Amino acid sequence: MINSRSTFPFLDLKIKRSNGNRTTNEGDSVELTCLSSCSGLNRPSAFLWLKNGELITEEPSLRLSNVSSSSSGNYSCSLKSHKETTSGVININVEYGPKNTTTSAGPSMEVDLWSSIIVTCSSDANPPVENYTWFKIHYDDIESVGHKSELYIIGVSNDDNGQYFCRATNKHGSQNSSVTLKVKGYFSHSISISISIAAAAAVTALLIALAVVTVFRKLNKEGTSAPEVECVEDMQDAVYTNWPVFDNSQSQPGNKYKAKTTEEPFYATVAFSKKTESNMQQQTATCNEDESVIYSTVWR
Repeated sequence: MINSRSTFPFLDLKIKRSNGNRTTNEGDSVELTCLSSCSGLNRPSAFLWLKNGELITEEPSLRLSNVSSSSSGNYSCSLKSHKETTSGVININVEYGPKNTTTSAGPSMEVDLWSSIIVTCSSDANPPVENYTWFKIHYDDIESVGHKSELYIIGVSNDDNGQYFCRATNKHGSQNSSVTLKVKGYFSHSISISISIAAAAAVTALLIALAVVTVFRKLNKEGTSAPEVECVEDMQDAVYTNWPVFDNSQSQPGNKYKAKTTEEPFYATVAFSKKTESNMQQQTATCNEDESVIYSTVWR
């Protein structure tokens, strides 16, 4: 209970608080009552309520329901008939967890490779934030990367690209705020994998194509090369016929002299032996012909 600071001591204004000196947390309710030692002044319309020196209502009691941070302040009461007579000041300090937590990056959210950046986290809390913790999201994993309100990233690399969030904490709770850093010229892991797969596929396709061409050329070379030519000697059997030749002056019975035999060669048959060629050899080479003449001579 707060005693008055009145120019009229006999009035003796006091404020009674419903929850005593307990801590007031966000969501609580508090009732303030202004009392005077002069019972004749305890009328409903006799009191004025002030917050931080500003008039807020004319009631014997001031009820604060579901208090919030905006409810914090210095409260006092006075007599309507004697405004210069006021009670002492009672402070309502509403405590709450972090709220309005924000993150900001400077100079911007987009940074160049190998540059530096500072990411700042701020939060409204009563009592003030006790701990700031920075996290980075790696796909399905979360990694702690800092424990101050400011996160320094020096020499930005591709690994620094991505989403970060700050967690502000005091005894009443915590609140998060996130920020996404974009590194200029960044290639994501999935893109790198895709490029690697595409490159591997291209190399594989090239190797397969080279193998196919090599096999095709080999087969084509074997199919068009001149095989060994087998010249088969086709021996034609020659037929020889001997024909007797007689002189017209062949002797008749009773002639005195024997008939004279005419010595005259007769050419009967000429036979040629010829080597035959394979079909393929006829296209690329000619087998030398070995021609020989056989003469048959008949003597009579």
